Amino acid sequence: ILVLSLQAPLVSPKESGPYYEHLQEMRGQLKKAGVLPASGTAAPKPLFLPVPLVPLKDSGQYYEHLQEMQEQLKKGDMICFYTLAQEFIDKVKGNRTIRRIEKRPENNREDAVAWMWWNYYLASAPLISFDQLEKGRIPNHDRYELDIDRKCDALSGFIGSEIEKKAEYFNIDARRLQENNIACMRAIMKMLLDGKKTWTRITVEARAVARKAIDEPMNIAGYDYEEFTWARFRLRNLPGIASRYSTRKNHFESRIRWIESSFVKYLSKAFPTDGTRVHEILMSSGYESKEACRDLLLRTVGQKKGYEYLYRGLPKLEKPKTGKK
Repeated sequence: ILVLSLQAPLVSPKESGPYYEHLQEMRGQLKKAGVLPASGTAAPKPLFLPVPLVPLKDSGQYYEHLQEMQEQLKKGDMICFYTLAQEFIDKVKGNRTIRRIEKRPENNREDAVAWMWWNYYLASAPLISFDQLEKGRIPNHDRYELDIDRKCDALSGFIGSEIEKKAEYFNIDARRLQENNIACMRAIMKMLLDGKKTWTRITVEARAVARKAIDEPMNIAGYDYEEFTWARFRLRNLPGIASRYSTRKNHFESRIRWIESSFVKYLSKAFPTDGTRVHEILMSSGYESKEACRDLLLRTVGQKKGYEYLYRGLPKLEKPKTGKK
């Protein structure tokens, strides 16, 4: 229960003296319920994705900042990593928009290189783990959205990338650049979809624990008044904690809905006649079945002219029976 609080006590639980074992037992029950991960759970490691085709040292004034992001990524301190990622956006933009940097890389070479590496690091980075989220110190307004928003920023960066112009300016192979971008986009989309599933489960379990804590009367035998009052306060706070978990789940859902359409349109533009290739990318991005791919296409591009080839090889949507001839 102590770990579940939004701002954990600043005093170690070991200093609770005779109550330490009891509190540890309470925490163990939450672990059994699946609300808390087992202690010592390792944070997810970064993915191995194809690195940008332009050297990092060409990022000039942004080199040290990107190097620091890389170090935090290696350490696994994802809160610090995503905070640095936000600071980078504020630093790069200045009076220029990211769109201008993408359209005219020759005018902003350092910015273009730095943006390519920033997108790469964000694609490689895992989401903030449950343990880090609960124990870390993040400002309340973006506590549960920090990593999700930065992931979507990176995905938008790949989608809006001017492949031909960038390849010509940096003298790199356009096809290879596009394949690298797609690999990173696929990784980001899968993390977002997996994160949505994980936090849906955590939200359901946290609500169940909160309901049980409220519905079942506390046994006050063996408790002094102050201890009982404190324990009751923590239990009563559980619904608020479950609500904040639900906020993170809802943010996953809204951001996925927002980015899905652009993702599908980018793939259809990259493969204007190869629907099978689009299906392969979607299925490796977290849409694990052909039915899921079909449903994604229906809610994003629909059945508009020019997208018919995307439905080839996918199961048809069965029309509901009306009972009439």
